Amino acid sequence: MIQRPRFFYGWYLVILMAVSMMLVYGIRNSFSVFFAPILDEFGWFRGSTAIMLSLNILVYGFTAPIAGSLFDRWKPRKVAFIGISVLTLATFFCAFANELWHFYLLFGILAPIGSAFCAAPALNPTLMNWFGKRRGLAIGLGQIGGSLSFAYGMLVETVISHWGWRPAFFVLAGILLAVLIPMY
Repeated sequence: MIQRPRFFYGWYLVILMAVSMMLVYGIRNSFSVFFAPILDEFGWFRGSTAIMLSLNILVYGFTAPIAGSLFDRWKPRKVAFIGISVLTLATFFCAFANELWHFYLLFGILAPIGSAFCAAPALNPTLMNWFGKRRGLAIGLGQIGGSLSFAYGMLVETVISHWGWRPAFFVLAGILLAVLIPMY
């Protein structure tokens, strides 16, 4: 008689996807919380500053297929580790940004590259490989993290109101390191 394992590893991957998407997309979705303090400090035009988010989404869209194809060729953990590393470094160095082009490079270009390598484009195929019958349920539960990423903005707002926007970037980078690296 064959015994089934008590815990199916695929459900761990669902949890990993939900947490990853909350933290990774939470950085992008908390842009609106950072927007006003950055404008207050530097006095840049709103449109010029908002381009950071537009650039982030554009670069993510172009990078997602590349990340998906790398997951077909390389080990998923390796690609995800690269993504977490790039996103963490980009987030960390946003705290030191003093010029608009710094934000364009860090938040607009590097952060979405890291995001694409460790979020949905990477994790959806992984879940599809682990689940047959409950594939839709598994992917749907994993996508909950994308919705929770908007609530993540409340944490960012709390950090900004207590310590400022620069330390908030340090906190976000630290959370990525402390939570995602051990989970992968």
